[in-house]
Amino acid sequence: MKVVHLISGLGAGGAERMLEKVVRAMDDRGHQSLVVSMTDEGPIGASLRKAGSQVVTLRMGSGNNAVGALRTLIGILRKQKPDLIQSWMYHADLFGVVPAKLLRIPLIWNIRQSEPTGGVHKSTAIAVARVCAALSGTMPDAIVCCSGVALKQHISMGYSERNAVVISNGFDLRHFERSEDSRKRIRSEIGVGPEKLVGMVARFDPQKDHLTFIRAAGTIARSKSSVRFLLCGLGTDSENSLLGEWIDREGLRERIHLLGYRSDLPAIFSALDIMCLSSSCGEGFPNVLGEAMACGVPCVATDVGDSKLVVGATGVVVPPGDYESLAEGMERILYEDDDANAARRDSARRRIADLFSIEQIVLDYEQLYRRVLERRPRAYD
Repeated sequence: MKVVHLISGLGAGGAERMLEKVVRAMDDRGHQSLVVSMTDEGPIGASLRKAGSQVVTLRMGSGNNAVGALRTLIGILRKQKPDLIQSWMYHADLFGVVPAKLLRIPLIWNIRQSEPTGGVHKSTAIAVARVCAALSGTMPDAIVCCSGVALKQHISMGYSERNAVVISNGFDLRHFERSEDSRKRIRSEIGVGPEKLVGMVARFDPQKDHLTFIRAAGTIARSKSSVRFLLCGLGTDSENSLLGEWIDREGLRERIHLLGYRSDLPAIFSALDIMCLSSSCGEGFPNVLGEAMACGVPCVATDVGDSKLVVGATGVVVPPGDYESLAEGMERILYEDDDANAARRDSARRRIADLFSIEQIVLDYEQLYRRVLERRPRAYD
């Protein structure tokens, strides 16, 4: 099959990284993929291009308006003649409607988060999601949701369930695996020896609720001197003054390591004893939990999106916004005996291998694409 993947941008978010995994795996299986970013190339676009994938940017917002970008996209589609368009996230879902209908190309939407929330998500994103809900019964040929929770929430806000399916995120266990060499290297880089290391890998964004993580870390630090903490992700660096205020308020300045954006996530995960995700809302199927677990890292997460489904019995899931419960969850894993902890690490990786391998997820996408094309093969003038 020849598939055009349309996305609003190619930054280092979970949806973008999942797109990269699907494209690489499908290309390996002999399909042809073209990735079209509505804005810029970003780190994921550069990574895809380096791996040999085709990437095109429409440059919306930097000299090319929506009408011009739409014309460019239509020209690309006429030239490429794909079997279908797979769009990713609200803006791309909506943007793909006109060219798909004009050129009679099957269109599949992809919802990557739970219901957008006022005060956390931009008003434009909420508005676009509502427009998509109104169009969802007639415009897309199918709708993919990355989690069951996200599907239920979007149906409640008006999305059609007629052609909606859940396809979870998938993980390449050849890429995400524990490495003792990487563990030693990263811990040496940041100056951590035998101490326990608890990390959170997430961009600095209101929905990730870093404040709750910082407060939980402060609670642990005041009673346990042998634990250190790590933040990794866009905006989690020393230039973030708001984050710095929270850290100082909890007395964590000498106990926390701020790495900012990193591309070597398997190595970062290998260095951790616990991966934490303190999101307050907006998650669909958190990539970082699956990636950490594939590296044999137990997770403590808030009960948002499908986090509970991902973690299962291998870690701890607590209510969002409750820093005391988050701290208790961390401590439960930090101080269990070595045998129990080793079994927990093994079961975390095994859960990802059994339920969420990228190979199985790509087969699910393939089967959906074939069903759509059987119902409505693409047709060109």
